[in-house]
Amino acid sequence: MYSEYNMMLTIIKPKMFIFENVLGILSFKLPDKSKIIDSIISEFNDIGYSISMKVLNSLDYGVPQNRLRVFIVGVRNDTGIKWEFPPIGNKIVKLSDAISDLPPVGQNESSDTYLAKPITSYQSLMRSKCKLLTEHYCGIYGDRITAIINNLGPGEAHGDINRKVEEGMLPLDLYLTSGYHNSYGRLLWDKPCGTITNNFSTPSAIRCIHPDQNRALTVREAARIQSFPDWFQFYGNKTNKKTQVGNAVPPLLSISLADQIELAFRGVKNGK
Repeated sequence: MYSEYNMMLTIIKPKMFIFENVLGILSFKLPDKSKIIDSIISEFNDIGYSISMKVLNSLDYGVPQNRLRVFIVGVRNDTGIKWEFPPIGNKIVKLSDAISDLPPVGQNESSDTYLAKPITSYQSLMRSKCKLLTEHYCGIYGDRITAIINNLGPGEAHGDINRKVEEGMLPLDLYLTSGYHNSYGRLLWDKPCGTITNNFSTPSAIRCIHPDQNRALTVREAARIQSFPDWFQFYGNKTNKKTQVGNAVPPLLSISLADQIELAFRGVKNGK
C-alpha cells in the first residue's frame, strides 16, 4: 500500500504529508532481507521529500491510551518548511477520567441517556453540548465467556483464569488453551487503557473488559478512549463502526499534528 501512497504523492505533490503505521513496519523485512522502512523512506526521498520519522504515543497528547505508532512526515524539498514533531504534554489521562460518567449497560442492553454529569475536563470535552448518547450497547455472550468474565478480578487476564482453574477455584472447562497473556484482560480505572484495536468488543481480544462491569467495551467507550467526541457519528454495521474507531489516529493526536503543521507554515511565511 505504501507504493500506492507514493504514487499519489507524485500526482498531488503536496508541500507536506503525514504517513502513519504500526510499530511492526520498523522491523518488517522484504524478500531480500532489507527493511521495508528503509525502502519507504528511500522512495519518498527519490520523489523530492525530506523525511522525519518518530514513534509517538497517543498518551503523551491527552489521549487516555497507550498507543504507539510510527509517524513519517515528508516535507517537499523546495518549500523551505522546517518540521518538528509536537511537544509532549505532561498530563496523563486515566481510564476513569475518560469513561466513568457513562451509564452502566449489561448484556443485550443499551443506553442513550447520560445519568451523571461529567466529572473531569476530559469528559466535558468529549460531551461538549451532546444531549443524546449513541453507540453505547453490549451484545450477548455465551455461558462460558460470561463465566470467564465474571471471574476476572481487577487487572486480571488470561493467565489468571488458568491459574484459578489449576488451583481448583474454577471448573476445568474454563481453562483457556489459546490467546495471549493479556487476552480476556480486565482494565483498571486508575491507569490509561491499552491500545484500542478493532476487536475491542470481543472479550477474548487484548485487554478490553470493563473495569467493573462484566462485559467488553462498547463502541462509545472505545471511541471516548480514542478521543472521539460523543457527537461524532459512526456508520455501517457494528463491524464497520469498530473498524472506524480502532483503526483511527486519535483525534487529539491529529489536532496536535495539525497545529504543528500550521506552525511550520507560519514559520515559512514569517521567514523563520
